Amino acid sequence: MKQSIIIHAGAGKHRASLKDVDRIVKLAVEEGFKQKKNGALDMSVKAVEVMESSGFLNSGSGSVRQDDGKVRMDGSIALSNGAVSSVLGLPGCWNVSLICKTLLSSKNPMMCGRQLKHKLQHLGFNELEPDLESYREWFNLGQNSPGTVGAVAFDGDTLCAVTTTGGRSGVEAGRIGDSGIIGSGSSANSIGAVSCTGIGEAIVRSRLSDYALRLMDSMNPMKACQESIKKLEQDIFDEGIGGLIAINNKGEIGWAFNTQEMPIGFK
Repeated sequence: MKQSIIIHAGAGKHRASLKDVDRIVKLAVEEGFKQKKNGALDMSVKAVEVMESSGFLNSGSGSVRQDDGKVRMDGSIALSNGAVSSVLGLPGCWNVSLICKTLLSSKNPMMCGRQLKHKLQHLGFNELEPDLESYREWFNLGQNSPGTVGAVAFDGDTLCAVTTTGGRSGVEAGRIGDSGIIGSGSSANSIGAVSCTGIGEAIVRSRLSDYALRLMDSMNPMKACQESIKKLEQDIFDEGIGGLIAINNKGEIGWAFNTQEMPIGFK
């Protein structure tokens, strides 16, 4: 068994140049892997934190707006020991990965909305400065907004999945996708860990991350990801567009997507 990490920067067509995205992905993998002595949770959270803070991706400071002009972020963490945390509809731009990490040990590990924002201010969290280019993008209503970020890691013992996003540009205010929903955006158990990206409604309908985990009971992560995309494409509303990354309890990794792009990095 080996310590491993794989990350994604969202499935779709990126607004930033791939050169910039690839640079951020490379940095995120390196910074995440540096945390290997601290375990899979810190590995995954650090990698996602770097991507959230970059401004190039649809999470953290690069989050896009809903149709009322406001950002609402979602995200989740799942660990192989059964611990989970989730953020839904958090107003503003934040390092949701760090927030979810804090919520793991909270009495209320799943929180949403303005009440969560009020709690975070008391805990000393600070909002990120929004990226102006991402804020302009919300005017292009109906445009898919790739850049949801995620990481999965294995430290030789524990498996972890982290996924965070600013959602889809220009959607109805209050819309929630898959990233903050355990079993859809993020999943982990003793077999593996999975993080998904794409059209959140279709991912939720297919319970994509849990579906991939079930497949990993009998196949390697790469094959499980490829088969999971086939499941996603069977969406009843023909919205099955996206991708996923996975890691198993041997440190083996996998990924698959059916979009133009899904930048990944691994170590």
